[in-house]
Amino acid sequence: MNPRFEWQFGGVLRHVPAPWAAAILLALFAGGVILIFWLYRHTLRNLSSRTRFCFAVLRAALLLALMVCLANPSRVERAGPDHKKESNLAVIVDRSGSMSVPDNRGETRLAHALRIWSKHTAEAESVFKRIDYFRFSSRLEKINGLKQAASNGEPGGETRLYTAIQDVLAQKPIAIVCLTDGLDTTGTDSEETASAARRKGIPVYFVAASNRIRADDSLAIREIKTPPQTLRNTEFSCGALLEIVSRNGGDVPVELWSGKTKLAEASIPVRPGMNTIPWSTRVPSHEPGLTPLEFRLGKEGAQEIASSTVRVVERTDVNILYYQGALQWGYHFLFAALQADPSFHLTGILNPALHVKMSSFAASDKAMFDLPETAADLSKYQIIVLAHVFADQLTARQQQALADFANAGGAVLFIAPDSDATTRFAGTTLEKMLPVVFEGVAAENAADAATQRFQNEMKVENYGNESMAGRSMNLPVLQPFTLSPTARTASLKALFSNPDERPMFCNYARVRNAKPAAEVLAMHPENGKDGVPRVLLARQQYGNGFTAVLATDLLWRWKMTLPSTSDAAEKFWQNLMLSLAPAPGLGPRLVKAGDDPVANHPATVRVEGAWENDTPRVFATSPSGVRLKADVIRLDGKSGSAWLAYFTPDAAGRWLIEAQDSSGIQAGITLNATQRQRNVELTNMPADLAGMQRLAQLTGGALIGDGPVFHPVAQSDDALEIKRVKPLWNTNWLIGLMLGIYGMELILRRIWKLL
Repeated sequence: MNPRFEWQFGGVLRHVPAPWAAAILLALFAGGVILIFWLYRHTLRNLSSRTRFCFAVLRAALLLALMVCLANPSRVERAGPDHKKESNLAVIVDRSGSMSVPDNRGETRLAHALRIWSKHTAEAESVFKRIDYFRFSSRLEKINGLKQAASNGEPGGETRLYTAIQDVLAQKPIAIVCLTDGLDTTGTDSEETASAARRKGIPVYFVAASNRIRADDSLAIREIKTPPQTLRNTEFSCGALLEIVSRNGGDVPVELWSGKTKLAEASIPVRPGMNTIPWSTRVPSHEPGLTPLEFRLGKEGAQEIASSTVRVVERTDVNILYYQGALQWGYHFLFAALQADPSFHLTGILNPALHVKMSSFAASDKAMFDLPETAADLSKYQIIVLAHVFADQLTARQQQALADFANAGGAVLFIAPDSDATTRFAGTTLEKMLPVVFEGVAAENAADAATQRFQNEMKVENYGNESMAGRSMNLPVLQPFTLSPTARTASLKALFSNPDERPMFCNYARVRNAKPAAEVLAMHPENGKDGVPRVLLARQQYGNGFTAVLATDLLWRWKMTLPSTSDAAEKFWQNLMLSLAPAPGLGPRLVKAGDDPVANHPATVRVEGAWENDTPRVFATSPSGVRLKADVIRLDGKSGSAWLAYFTPDAAGRWLIEAQDSSGIQAGITLNATQRQRNVELTNMPADLAGMQRLAQLTGGALIGDGPVFHPVAQSDDALEIKRVKPLWNTNWLIGLMLGIYGMELILRRIWKLL
């Protein structure tokens, strides 16, 4: 804070710009000098020219001193707010094992990061008032100074990078600098960390640690998820958690096989470093029996393989709650179609205002005359059917209960052939969960449109005099479904058992469009006026369950046109319900626990799944084909029962681990046993530069290189706050000068006898 000389004009000139104020004083001074010399030309006594000039100069000097006083010369001390006040920078150092592995030059990643950061320490100290240092691997700890953070303690066996950053965010620093190679070995998603940093407004900077160590590629299937059983002629979901370490990134193939049949395949894009990627697909089920499934990760000859088994059953109980808002003929035909298969149990609520309830359950079943308002009361059903309902019949709590029911794993089927009724659902909770967007309420009032259309359909003029042929001309025209070209072949095959006997409808409701995640199964045979296909049947995954829309009537007119021997309508309704029925819970699965096993050392595999009171049998098959039985210990936790299977591999190579229950449901996974301990930290994974750069950009930070990163805030003089002003005109020498000028004039007047 250096004092500076300034002209602090006062009085009326305080609010005038400095150049104008100086010009005004200069003009006054010039005018005063002219006036002084003009007045001394005419005096009461005759004076010589020398005397007049001398007195005029003295008076002008006195006027100049007075003008200087009015200009208020001052010494001003200014200072801005202390930008370093309470500003702390957090520096966290990665001390995991991957940071301490030397390359062929003997340099570690930690040494490389410290060399880069050393160029910025002075810069950071000039900007931030305090720098706090931390170190982490499996846990975060605060350290006194960078040297201790980089040297104290042994390298850790894992990297909890994102957890460490979130722990430091809780201490509210101004910014965070992380010296790391960006490898988080816990599989934690970086998005949560980025969101937390954005909410707090804290940028995260990275000093990317790297060296010339050659990275290894590795593939692993950590676990697979499949249901223990599924219905015949339906689809079920199965997936795997893939662990891929790649040196250069690229695409890795993954396939799903059942015996010699390839069911699905995909190419998984991976970036350099460690990738933990979930992959899932839907698989059609066929005839009852055991269906073996085998996941294969990588190219042929170097594949990681994990297997499981799904039991396909002929039937299972499917409990359906049918809720109908208006009385019409369709319910009886739907009831008959589902009653033909003993798997289905239908409970009907017909027009809640009339308190009519029908059920195919036992008479002891508790009567239900309206939809419940909680998902818990709907939990005994697998499917809820809403047919011909109106928006004013469903309360907000009932609609939310339906959404919670579907999100928890249930299915909701919405059936409506009336556009005037569906428009009233636009923007509601129910519409938000369905796979289509309804048209909004039209500007014109069409309150009587539905009534008029019904009257036109049922009206027969001159009934008594008209022939049967004439009356048939007034019957509604039926139109067939058109199968969607974008739907999966397996979905259409499972739903429409005979493509030549497609459902036929009379009335339909117009929808604006299908949602992006929806699977359109059937459309109107003609497009709309704008050329957009009209959706008739669509479904989508909603949470853990399904929602679907059938924008037609209940197809009872189509049933009446079929021969009495045809079961096409029954098959369609049964297949539609089966396609929506939720799959059972996850089946047995083996989870890779920790690092790869080591030859001649005990290894552990975690067994999870559908067994509750049935201890699984676990076997380990060696690369040479020798089969060992593993010891199994049960674990009981909050998430259910699980088991730990122990075995000791006697040789390095690929081991097949299989688990099986008494009913034949089994799962398998392959593990690669090594000759020596090799954890994830020591797999020579390359630094995750792309991940660090993305996280830094999301939080407003950057990757730190050789250029300056932190810059002091530059402030103009006008923005600086005045701390102290010392006027210079109020000094002895200026007052003495003015008195000296005036005294000199008096002395000269005395000498020249003018007084």
